[in-house]
Amino acid sequence: MTHARSSVVGLFVLLVMSGAVRAAPPDDYCNPLDVLLADPFIYREKDTYYLYGTADDDGLLVWTSKDLVNWQLHNHAYRRTKQTWAQRYFWAPELFKHKNKYYLHFTALGGGNKRRIVLAEADSPLGPFKEIKAPWFDHGIATIDSHVLQDTDGQLYLYAVAVDRLLEKKLFEINVRRLDEKLNPSKDATFCITPNEAWEGIVNEGPFVQKRNGLYYLTFSTVGYMSPEYGVSVATSKSPLGPWKKVSSNRVLQRTADVSGPGHHCFIDSPDGKEMFIAYHTHQHLDHPGPPRQLAIDRARFVDGPEPTIVVDGPTVTPQRMPSGAASFVRGQDDEFSGSTIDRKRWTIFSEDPSHWSLKDGRLTIKTYDGDVYEDRADASNIFLQYAPHGDFEVTAKVSIHPEKDYELAFVGLWQNHNQYVKLAVVHSHGGIKLEVGNESSGRYASRLHDAPSLDNYSLRISKSGDRYDFSFSPDGKDWKKLDSEYATLTNIKAAIGACSPGSNREIPASFDFLRFSTTR
Repeated sequence: MTHARSSVVGLFVLLVMSGAVRAAPPDDYCNPLDVLLADPFIYREKDTYYLYGTADDDGLLVWTSKDLVNWQLHNHAYRRTKQTWAQRYFWAPELFKHKNKYYLHFTALGGGNKRRIVLAEADSPLGPFKEIKAPWFDHGIATIDSHVLQDTDGQLYLYAVAVDRLLEKKLFEINVRRLDEKLNPSKDATFCITPNEAWEGIVNEGPFVQKRNGLYYLTFSTVGYMSPEYGVSVATSKSPLGPWKKVSSNRVLQRTADVSGPGHHCFIDSPDGKEMFIAYHTHQHLDHPGPPRQLAIDRARFVDGPEPTIVVDGPTVTPQRMPSGAASFVRGQDDEFSGSTIDRKRWTIFSEDPSHWSLKDGRLTIKTYDGDVYEDRADASNIFLQYAPHGDFEVTAKVSIHPEKDYELAFVGLWQNHNQYVKLAVVHSHGGIKLEVGNESSGRYASRLHDAPSLDNYSLRISKSGDRYDFSFSPDGKDWKKLDSEYATLTNIKAAIGACSPGSNREIPASFDFLRFSTTR
């Protein structure tokens, strides 16, 4: 089943009229969010957030949001060509604005098989960004994880991590350079920090610097991104150049029984500026840490005292209040797909590929290709997600699909995230058309197949009653047959529709006539 990781749902009262659900804004979200990436960085301009991260082999993608929770993919902000210096391993992008231009800087492997920092320029945060300094500087050894601070006096500082693998010292040392008005780094770097505590392992990386009340806070990741112990720590200084003192209270973000490897972060304010959030990545799977990774956000705050620090209220996997000032995002609202554009206040689209979906003639058509969300696999595209009603409800979809090879499918689903969901799919399996009832829990998938006729249209329904989910099918939308039941504990549910064809090498259309909700009494 194609599927995604969840962002989430609101817990509030729904008004019911004639069995239909009235739209209402969610007031909760839940980690992980519906974005698969590592090393997240968020830039804000006016009421729009721009998200960048390690996510693609061909360059760097960009997403936008109004609320820090629901993100829309805009494809590549930067993309390699045969002429670009950067060719592989596009890591840890960040963005800043200088003299009315936007500058994206990131780690990449380029000419001479060197791992260095690249600086690219554009007229918009969406790009397209073009290399202007590649590499940005070169001090003879591998360099990763750049970060730019603009101080209150306007001076720019470039922080980066030196990785002395050439000498097999495995040194992850954070240094800083001044930038001049033309964004040229100073020749000599000033040392900031290096691993010197037993709990840090050999890694200090992913620097991020903030200034508050004349004090600078350098937050950074330790241990190593492959480890479940990957986390975030803090050091302070009275100058952006140091010296830096690591806070003795250890990490501000670290693993829990439910979260592995929370690290490589940034900080960003809520829409109304009243709250501070940390954005970071976590491992998708607890039982085998490391990539792939996913986005999460949690509240954070400065704490004054004899040893000032930053405290993070996380990492969380339970429902949290939406960021303060977040715009309303409707849920549980029927869609007949009669418009000419998709309603972005109703729908989010996981891993959107605009070339493979269309809205026309009263139908949402998703063109399948190789991708899925199944246990360790989470490479599906164009999964349409809408916040579901709170409490008990039914969700019904009507879809036309003609699968002819195994695992070609279209589905309606309900899930909390990519490892926690239920679904009902029309699928080609074992030589014919089947109806598949699926349930994935903690990354383990189980399903049962039911014989189905070959039809032009299939009506699919999932009914929620507490933790029980009933799955029904109708050939005509009138006479319904219950197929199966599953029990699952899902939090902050989203309704999902999608289609995929893992392994068949075919692109076939799956056309949805509608998605409808009703409350159950």
